[in-house]
Amino acid sequence: MDERYGVRVYEVAGCVIDKSIAAHALGYNEVMEAEIVRRHGADVFERAECEAGC
Repeated sequence: MDERYGVRVYEVAGCVIDKSIAAHALGYNEVMEAEIVRRHGADVFERAECEAGC
């Protein structure tokens, strides 16, 4: 995703998280997913998965 679409993945916590971290990450991911789809098309995640060979 980084090389092809400029999307980076960041680790925000270790193995143990609390509700606050989980809620923040969920909200952030929802906003970012919508923006990625807006920029690259509705099938961007499916295309990336196929390109990765999954």
